[in-house]
Amino acid sequence: MAEFAILTPVLMSILFGIVEMGCVFWSYSAMQMGARAVLRDVAVNGRTPGSATAALQTYLPGWMQGHTTMNVTQSNPSDPANNTFAGSVQVPLNVAAPYSFLTYGSNWTLTANVTVVQELPFDQVITP
Repeated sequence: MAEFAILTPVLMSILFGIVEMGCVFWSYSAMQMGARAVLRDVAVNGRTPGSATAALQTYLPGWMQGHTTMNVTQSNPSDPANNTFAGSVQVPLNVAAPYSFLTYGSNWTLTANVTVVQELPFDQVITP
């Protein structure tokens, strides 16, 4: 019985750690998917880069929605045929999971970077 009392906290810590890291990986995947969708919307439909963070919130889990920032930059805004949008999404690691068992007090930042090439409207496509 003493062995059970010694091993239970260790096994519970491992179990909670696995669940929390799974939530962190899921959050990172949602960040990448949301950033890619929002950047494509900026590149194709002309959404303003300033509204990207607000649009990104709809793709994220509820526990991350108030803590995420997105920065959007353009490589060549004056030449749409060669313009590239780069987006970087940041969230503190301790809010990347619904509870902070292992990441509590962490000052690390989870970052997802996405790059999208601007697409021209159909009537402006340059054919060789």
